[in-house]
Amino acid sequence: MAIPGKKPKPTHLRLIEGNQEHRPINQTVKPKPIMPKAPQWLNPIAKTEWKRVTPLLFDLGLLSRIDMTAFASCCESYAILVQCANYINKQGGYAKYLAGKNSQTTSHLTAMNKAMNNIKAFCAEFGMTPSSRGRITLTEKEKDEGDLD
Repeated sequence: MAIPGKKPKPTHLRLIEGNQEHRPINQTVKPKPIMPKAPQWLNPIAKTEWKRVTPLLFDLGLLSRIDMTAFASCCESYAILVQCANYINKQGGYAKYLAGKNSQTTSHLTAMNKAMNNIKAFCAEFGMTPSSRGRITLTEKEKDEGDLD
């Protein structure tokens, strides 16, 4: 069940801007920076994505061992997206796959769309979209280290 209202502003952002609401500022949980290991149950496509992205997120301080399940779910959604897209391509592309079918009830397209929505939500949580990266502030140490890509 969703929590009503807008998402709370991150603690570090409230500290930077000043406590304009004059409410108590909660301490942010900071897990130990330990690189998470890929779960055994990951699909091979998901494992490839895990290996590609995990070091990048870890280096930025956006991923810790506690985030393993959420990030593994993101990688699994990516694997579903790739598998559905490959199946549709093998059928001759979207036009041939959808010929004479209702696009709302085709299983591969429906699964693909759900996977895309899941990926979008997970990516926003891990700072993997342009707008979510815009909300991340760097410490002076991180700024001095140079490029982060």
